[in-house]
Amino acid sequence: MKFFTCLLFIFALAPLFLSAEEERLSLSLTTDIAYHPKTDYVASDGTHFAPTSGPFRIVKPRTTFTAEYKIPVLRGESPLFAGNHVTLTGSLMITPVSFSPQFSVTFSPAAFFDLEAGFTTGSGWNIGSLHGVREYNPATREYDSLTSFTGWYMRPYAAATIKFDLGALWPGDWHHIVGLATFAVGYEAMLGTSRTIWEWQTFTDHADGWMYVQYYVLGYQMPIKLSMIALTFEFSGHFSASDYGAFADTYGGDYLFKEIGPMFEFTLNEKNIFYAGIFFTGQRGFKESHTDEEVEPSLTYTGTEWFWNYIAVRWVHKF
Repeated sequence: MKFFTCLLFIFALAPLFLSAEEERLSLSLTTDIAYHPKTDYVASDGTHFAPTSGPFRIVKPRTTFTAEYKIPVLRGESPLFAGNHVTLTGSLMITPVSFSPQFSVTFSPAAFFDLEAGFTTGSGWNIGSLHGVREYNPATREYDSLTSFTGWYMRPYAAATIKFDLGALWPGDWHHIVGLATFAVGYEAMLGTSRTIWEWQTFTDHADGWMYVQYYVLGYQMPIKLSMIALTFEFSGHFSASDYGAFADTYGGDYLFKEIGPMFEFTLNEKNIFYAGIFFTGQRGFKESHTDEEVEPSLTYTGTEWFWNYIAVRWVHKF
């Protein structure tokens, strides 16, 4: 459900062992575009697949400027600890309907393990079919637009990541079977609204409360332009259904969202990397027939609806 989120963690896969000549300060500009085809909602009493019904639903672009500063700490003689460091990261994401700065500190006490803490905030506006900040009105069963910059998103979080590269144990250019697993916990909230359910950066069905997110990547790295092929998994949800108040039971407040898809990485040169992926999402399915997702909080959750959600591309330019 989250816009190309898994790829934020792909950079952790390469390379696992830092060289003595690593750069302390790095700057990058990332551009994402996600293309969503049209899918009809299917009324069902259980898990099902919703087929694609049209060539176009929406296109979502965004740009992120990122600055990272690495500080060597607690380094040892062993390859497992020779690259230990703390990374200070600041970024600014801009979409057609929002801006969102983020700050984080990452501690890498070993080549295969990272600990991260950070804070994300931001606000937005609404343009046509793209919505930055809105709130759900149960009386009209629609989302009402918030006045620009009156709704402020906030999310403090902490995360742990485990990484693996078979090439570290079995040296060779063609031996890099890599894996990554991240578990993150954070508190998500929208300041400036008194409603239970709200929308942020075109994604509906948010509610204030503690959330967890899991990311998994299994890939194969190669010493060619197509530098990695991988399968990505993402799972996210609220710890407590009660975060959704009166909608907790009928809407399935603690529903577990799923996303899976293949991803391809192309290393064009030292400063430019290109990614492409196709993603399928498992979201709430409902007993009632409907044509607009805005009414869903007032419907009856019955299972999971799988569908082809989007094709996404990403270009990363390192300065």
